[in-house]
Amino acid sequence: MLKKVSTIAPLIFGGVALFFVFRGIDLGKVVPIFHKTNFILLIPALITFGLGLKLKTNRWQILTGNTIAKKTLFYTLMVGYLVNNILPARLGEMARVYLVGVKYKNGIKRTLMGIVVEKVLDIAVLVFGLGLVFLCVPSLRYELNSKYILGMVLPKPLLDKVTMISSNFQRYNKLTLGKLTLISLLIWGLEILWTYILLLSQNINVGLIAAISLVTVINLSFVFPSPPGYLGVYDFFIVMVLTFWGVPKTQALTFALYEHGLEYILLSFLGCYSAYKISFNPFDTQNWINNKTKRPFNGGYR
Repeated sequence: MLKKVSTIAPLIFGGVALFFVFRGIDLGKVVPIFHKTNFILLIPALITFGLGLKLKTNRWQILTGNTIAKKTLFYTLMVGYLVNNILPARLGEMARVYLVGVKYKNGIKRTLMGIVVEKVLDIAVLVFGLGLVFLCVPSLRYELNSKYILGMVLPKPLLDKVTMISSNFQRYNKLTLGKLTLISLLIWGLEILWTYILLLSQNINVGLIAAISLVTVINLSFVFPSPPGYLGVYDFFIVMVLTFWGVPKTQALTFALYEHGLEYILLSFLGCYSAYKISFNPFDTQNWINNKTKRPFNGGYR
């Protein structure tokens, strides 16, 4: 019963989000807006996107103990994104735990703790970015309360878990932690730049602070149940943030479809290629979720 609820709830939540996203939208106006896109700006945007993936791979290598080839870790990272795009319940992290921890013998506990540290670093940077937005926008300053912000983006049970797992950082010396923090800041800086360039390509000039708010809110929305590919939820928060900054809803929706579609296609393509390279079948969930395979994983697209 619980399994059915955990599967159905994200679909319902995504469907409701899509309803509110498309409510009152004249779809006939979306295509003309899309045709005005400056596709030349896709070149620097894609370079920024690629650099972000490279940094994520570098961080993933540090978190897994530098025991696995960087190319292989890139493949596991991309497979994780692919699984999140095609399967519910954000199983991409489970796929990474299986691939790195079991298939490549890095150890399940060590790999899982690496992912936990990765997520904590990301949350810390994103909350910092959200706080920066509150500081820079006079109309929001009165709402700036760190405890309130953390409570808003992190439910108490999750906050308790974050406190409980903080001891995992003791595995790393100060130099390594500093390096991980710097890489995390650069990763999200590139994510903001990617979003900012795409906004400009859609003739949406709302400024850098708006781009920061967009990236932080979207990525902190992980606390909400989402269907595969974050369909509906991702788009809802893009439209919500952009309309707050004065962008007409139809133009905000066009941008949501544009950015979300680009990320989905790019990550799914890289994920499929990576799954092929390491002979991994993302649909064989019974095999890799249970982690009971005694021999190397043989499933795949080959």
